[in-house]
Amino acid sequence: RRKLQREGDVPGAGGYSTASVGASGRKRKYTCASKNLVVHLQDQVGQGLDRTLPAAIQGGESRCAADMMGGGLPVSLSSTIWARIQEGSIHVWRAMISGPEGTPYSGGCFVFDILAPSDYPNVAPKVNLQTTGGGSVRFNPNLYNCGKVCLSLLGTWQGEPWNPKVSTLHQVFVSIYGLIFVESPYFNEPGFENEAGTVEGEKKNEGYSNIVRYANVKFAMLGQLKNPTKGFETAIKWHFYIKKEEILTTVHKWIEKADKYEALY
Repeated sequence: RRKLQREGDVPGAGGYSTASVGASGRKRKYTCASKNLVVHLQDQVGQGLDRTLPAAIQGGESRCAADMMGGGLPVSLSSTIWARIQEGSIHVWRAMISGPEGTPYSGGCFVFDILAPSDYPNVAPKVNLQTTGGGSVRFNPNLYNCGKVCLSLLGTWQGEPWNPKVSTLHQVFVSIYGLIFVESPYFNEPGFENEAGTVEGEKKNEGYSNIVRYANVKFAMLGQLKNPTKGFETAIKWHFYIKKEEILTTVHKWIEKADKYEALY
C-alpha cells in the first residue's frame, strides 16, 4: 500500500486496506480513485494544457479532444475507460479499457492506440489494439492478433459508417466496450450467432472463452502487473489493488470452467 501511494498518489482515493471495506466500499473507492486518475491524466496530457482541455485547444484539434473527454468516459467498478494524449500531439491518443465484469475480459487492462488523421473528423480515426500478447492472441473475432479492430465506425467492418457530423472517438470506445467486450465472444464471428442457444454452439463458446480468459490473465492482468503500460502505471496499480478480491474470485471460477470445457479456438 505504501508503495502504491508513493509511486502514484491519487487525491480522494485515500490509504486503506481492501480487507477493511466491503464490496460497496470498494466500489466507492474504485470509482473515486478512477475519476481522480482520469482528471490527472487530463492534467498531464501536454504542454500548457490543464483539465479544461477542450477549451485550451484551438481550431480543429478541439473537436478531437472534446470527442473523447467531452463525452464522459465510463467509470465504474465493473469497467472503466481511461484515455490520454501523447505529449505535444493532440492527434495521437492511447486508451485503456478494463474488461467488463461477467465477460471473459473481466479485470484485464486492454490498451488501444488511436490516431486522429489531420483531416479528422472528416475521416474516421485509426485504432489499434496493443494488448495482443506480442501478436499471439486474437481476443475476439473482431480483434485481430495484429491489433486490427473490426468496427463499422472505423470503416473496418460492414454496418453504420463514420459520420463526420455526429460520430466521435467517445462513441468508438463505448462501441468497443459494449459490442466487442461481450459475455459470449464466439458468437461475434459472422454466422456463428445462429448457434447461440444450441448445445453445440454454447460448448464452442465456452471453449473459445476458455482461451480468451487464459490470455486475459496472462497478458491483460499479469502482463500489466509486471510491465504496466507507460502512461497508465498508476491507474493499473490502483485497478488491481482495489479489485484484487473480485478478480481472484473470478479467476478461480474460470479455472473450474476450464476443467469442464475443452479449449477451442
